Amino acid sequence: MKEDIPQEYKNIIINIVNKLLSDTKDQINKKTLEQFVDYIYNSINMEQLYCDYKNNIIYKGSEPFLFLTNNLKTYRNALKLNYNEFYNINEKNIKTLFLVGNNYNYILGPNAIFEEEKTTKDIYTYYEYNNEGLYKNIHVNKKLGLMLETIPSLNLKRTYRINKVNESEINVINFPIKCHDIEELINFIYQPILYDKTNCYLETKTNVGKRMATNEDSTIALSHPTYPNIKLLAVADGIGGYNNGKLASELAINELKEWFLNLDSNIKYSSYLANKLKAIVLEINEKIINLGFSKGKMGSTLTCALILDEKTIIVNVGDSRCYSLKDKEMKQLTEDDSEAYRYYKMNIFSKDEIRYYKYNNKITKYLGMDNLDPVVKVIGNYTYDKLLLLTDGVTDCLSDDKIKVIANTSKKEDILKNIIDEAVNKEQERPKLAIPLSIRKYPLPGEDNATGVILVKK
Repeated sequence: MKEDIPQEYKNIIINIVNKLLSDTKDQINKKTLEQFVDYIYNSINMEQLYCDYKNNIIYKGSEPFLFLTNNLKTYRNALKLNYNEFYNINEKNIKTLFLVGNNYNYILGPNAIFEEEKTTKDIYTYYEYNNEGLYKNIHVNKKLGLMLETIPSLNLKRTYRINKVNESEINVINFPIKCHDIEELINFIYQPILYDKTNCYLETKTNVGKRMATNEDSTIALSHPTYPNIKLLAVADGIGGYNNGKLASELAINELKEWFLNLDSNIKYSSYLANKLKAIVLEINEKIINLGFSKGKMGSTLTCALILDEKTIIVNVGDSRCYSLKDKEMKQLTEDDSEAYRYYKMNIFSKDEIRYYKYNNKITKYLGMDNLDPVVKVIGNYTYDKLLLLTDGVTDCLSDDKIKVIANTSKKEDILKNIIDEAVNKEQERPKLAIPLSIRKYPLPGEDNATGVILVKK
């Protein structure tokens, strides 16, 4: 277990698992079940779960999260779980618990847990337990062509090269090979990706633009003074049209900064911090609401990333964005809380067309509103080389493709400067659009404040 689990949470999870397993629970090794409970705790927000005991399903929001199956082989094939030798259960007609996690999928068998990394689907880990605890660990990275087998009780560690033959089979070859031949690759796979002041580049930039009298954006990027591996990045965009948008965005960033600098030793626990980060955002929301009673209604977006040793926690409210970049590819990690983005998800607009929708500044969530429910996401640090947080003063003017090109062709010291300069000063081409003229607009360079934060791994 990587993290200490509060007993009240653990009791809730154990009750859920026991109800799901019902009369088959005695078939599950106790140590295996305990480890699976640990996985569940690290993959969920307890408040977002509800149970359908009749059909043996737990839902997280509208998505199936935990469920039982009598046909493990179906799910093994669906997930391309291709290692028959890893199982002594795959042909048995027993009930098996399947977990859809935020970053991993898990299958629980009588004495084994299979873990699949969801994003790349190239990383698998198999854990086998006996009554003494962990008996065997096998880790596979298909992309790098490596497999590591560890049997702690025998002090045995073997490394293999693997060769991907096709989509449904992986053959182990060169049994075994000398570890020193691939030492650097093994270290890459099995050591946490750590951050400190020497191996990442942090920067913030903001520009008032050409048409705004004041800059209502606020931003921050800093390392924790006691735990310098831990970083906080955030952008906040005060809502135009409300009084004191700048006050709201500054309050959000300052409160977040104070919370971050006063974190205790639990800073290393990602599941603990995910809940805490959401809680502090809700506290900030209440403070903005209360301040609005005396200062006039105010609001702000907030997008923040809390970077730990192995994971990054992202919280988003509004239409500021967080992007990740790896191997020249860029991915938007947040979803805009806006009317325009809802139309994109309904396939009414394309992703790029929402920039030209006349009312794309109508956001559906913001700091300063009642009944706020911030979105929390946890990703592995290995999934990105760069993190980029941008306000809509940038993303309204520039397409994702334009941002990606600049990020991939600029020196790290110039990425943010070049992106903001492009948004503020460069006229973009006007494509032919299917959007009716009555609800169409072309964004003008520098029409809003443009702000960003970047982290680049060195």
